[in-house]
Amino acid sequence: MAKLGRTDFITGILAEELQATLPTMRVSKALAKEILEGDTDSVEIQITKDFGTAVLDSVEKAYVRAIVESQVNIGLGTLGQFKVEVKPERTYRNPQDGSPVVKPTHLATKFAVSKTFKEVLEKTVIN
Repeated sequence: MAKLGRTDFITGILAEELQATLPTMRVSKALAKEILEGDTDSVEIQITKDFGTAVLDSVEKAYVRAIVESQVNIGLGTLGQFKVEVKPERTYRNPQDGSPVVKPTHLATKFAVSKTFKEVLEKTVIN
């Protein structure tokens, strides 16, 4: 069994999300890849506001599923990366009565801003 690359993995998930969102339209992995890469010149679709919203919602769901299912870092261009971390079980204290509360092991997200984005923010002058 061949190991899928990150792009193939996300493309497969995006195809599933688009098919669920747009059940009347046959969505192939090729179309999902074109949408993901922004190369829609060869795709002839009448784009309406509802269709555009559905596609963007599907892309968002696909990225969230990819991050959670594979626990890989997903980059957003020059903005930064989403990371998923496994947080171990931890005991907290209830501030009202001081009793211990156990929070089980869970996934947590982090967003790491890119160096380029930080540099732009530092150079921005606020009046």
